[in-house]
Amino acid sequence: MMVWLLVVYGVTLAITGSKLTAGFRAWLYRHDFDRTYGFITCPMCVGFWVGLGSWYVLPELCPVHAPLLYVTLLSNGFVASAACWAAHVILARLGAEKL
Repeated sequence: MMVWLLVVYGVTLAITGSKLTAGFRAWLYRHDFDRTYGFITCPMCVGFWVGLGSWYVLPELCPVHAPLLYVTLLSNGFVASAACWAAHVILARLGAEKL
């Protein structure tokens, strides 16, 4: 599960705050896509979708395996969302520069 959490947080951080996607985020901001820009910079929001999508890429690493696929997908999304938000807050409180 730890590997899954690190992968999910890494992908989320790459989307929400890395230099790799800074140009795309700046473009969204310049073109008044407020709702989309707010979503794409939110670790909790992006973490949910990354966690949900991780089932298709890394199903054996996902922490939740339920009998129903939609329960599995949503559960993994919520676990990833909470983990990404917690990691983001902890790193910010420890003094990490803008993530």
